[in-house]
Amino acid sequence: MKGAEMCGLIQKIDDEEKKCENRTMKSAIPQLTFTAQIFKEGKQYVSFNPELRVASCGATSLKAKENLKDAIRGFMLSAHKKGTLGDILEEAK
Repeated sequence: MKGAEMCGLIQKIDDEEKKCENRTMKSAIPQLTFTAQIFKEGKQYVSFNPELRVASCGATSLKAKENLKDAIRGFMLSAHKKGTLGDILEEAK
């Protein structure tokens, strides 16, 4: 392969990577805000999100809230993989 052909190939690869990066950025999930209801139940704190009906718990209210965020992320990732995330978010409005 000649030098000019190599430069052309490198430019083509760079252009394809930029297109891929742009598509990834455009399809990024927007920042979402959800309700977190936290209450004490015995020695544990329970956290609940009524919009998605997702719950978690923790030894402290802060840990319960952090665990709820993780649970929501997992729930949304699973829904995305199943192709149902759009419907779920529409229903949660």
